[in-house]
Amino acid sequence: MKFLNIPCLMGNHDERIAFDIPVVPLSKHSQEETEARFLAIDHSKKYITKENKIFLSELPFYLKLNYKIGKKHWNIQLVHSNLKSNDVYLYENEDDGIFQNILNESQSDVILMGHTHLSFTKYFNGKWAINAGSVGRSREENRLASYVILTLNEEKIIP
Repeated sequence: MKFLNIPCLMGNHDERIAFDIPVVPLSKHSQEETEARFLAIDHSKKYITKENKIFLSELPFYLKLNYKIGKKHWNIQLVHSNLKSNDVYLYENEDDGIFQNILNESQSDVILMGHTHLSFTKYFNGKWAINAGSVGRSREENRLASYVILTLNEEKIIP
């Protein structure tokens, strides 16, 4: 689904709001973060319009992009967290095999994700696993917004 012709993905909060999924405390969150999550999601559930709730419910779980540069086709997989769930936290220190499996399963050259709000890049034999971080709720040490710009050419991808 596109809003103002901008492709959008469903995130974990979008999913909870669209489908009235309960919010549960997570052990990885502080008391302050837990309270903020409950407050934000409950507020959104209470005040969201029917039209906007439908919009959220129709967002795709993932997007697959294909770019042709010269004779090369690049496949880019966009997900919020991973291919099967919006709630799995994949951090940079995860076993590399997890990312390689996602790349293989999606038949992609790049997997772009978020969810953890911490950016990283991992390179595997010409393929990339990239977490873009977060523009609005950064968890980076410097707390500044983070994002990714990919440069594609016929030979390689440069994040």
